[in-house]
This record gives sequence, C-alpha cells and structure tokens, in this order.
Amino acid sequence: MAAWEGQLAQIIEKEISLLDEIYECSREKTSMLAKGDVEGISKIVDREQTLSLLMQTAEKKRLALLRENRAAGKTLRQICSEADGEYKDVLESQLETLTKAVEQLKKSNDLNNELTKSRLEFYGKLRSLYSQSAYGYTKEIEKNSPEGSGIIDRSV
Repeated sequence: MAAWEGQLAQIIEKEISLLDEIYECSREKTSMLAKGDVEGISKIVDREQTLSLLMQTAEKKRLALLRENRAAGKTLRQICSEADGEYKDVLESQLETLTKAVEQLKKSNDLNNELTKSRLEFYGKLRSLYSQSAYGYTKEIEKNSPEGSGIIDRSV
C-alpha cells in the first residue's frame, strides 16, 4: 500500500465533507429563494464562498499530491483501479460518494437557478406594471398603439 493513497483518501474525505456543507447551503438557499428572503440568501452566499475557497484549497492539495506521485492527469477512477489493497476499496467507495454528492449538488443548483429566473421574471413584470404612466400606458403600449401616443402626446 502506498502512503500517498492514504493521504489522497483523507483529502477526498475532506472534499466530500465540504460538498455536503455546500449542498446544505444550497438547500437553505432554495428555501430562501422561495420566500424571497434576500438577506438570508446573502448570508448563505457568503457561507458558500467560504466553503468554495476551502474546496479550492483541498483540490490544490489533491493535485499537488498527484503530481508528487506521478499520478497527475489520471482520473480518480484510474487511480482507484491501480490502488493497492485496503485503499482500493476505500478510494472506490469515496469515488462513488463523491460522484453522488456532485450530482445532488448539481440538481439543487439547477433548481435554485430556475427559482432565481422565476423571481427575476416576476419582479420584471411587477416593475413594468409600476412603471406605467399616470395615463395608463407604457412606452411599449405607446409604440404598439394605433394612434401611436396618448392624449397629451397628440395635443402637443
């Protein structure tokens, strides 16, 4: 068993833990988006940024470890297939867990993106309602109107 495979397993375990925390933030964000809680979303985004920096640090350590052990450029699946003894099973299990965590996070982020788009569309429509003039038409209606303007515009 190579000692570096044990170090790799520790780094991957840290990455899985961070992904789980990021996923929990994503789930909280879904709730906040549904409520329209901008302040809550802001706090969650700050937490996600911190976790993202920690994830980048772990990833740099993992890549450095792979370079040091002439495994740079290899996928985790390839490393698992070449691993020895006890770490083979550990790394394969972690790979499966890591894959599921990434898929779960992607689904949650996709949902949050849809909720965000929906909220933006709603606020855009609401804004256009409030931007109507006192005479009950907007610039868009004005362009499409058969007369081409409101009563004040026709008299001026």
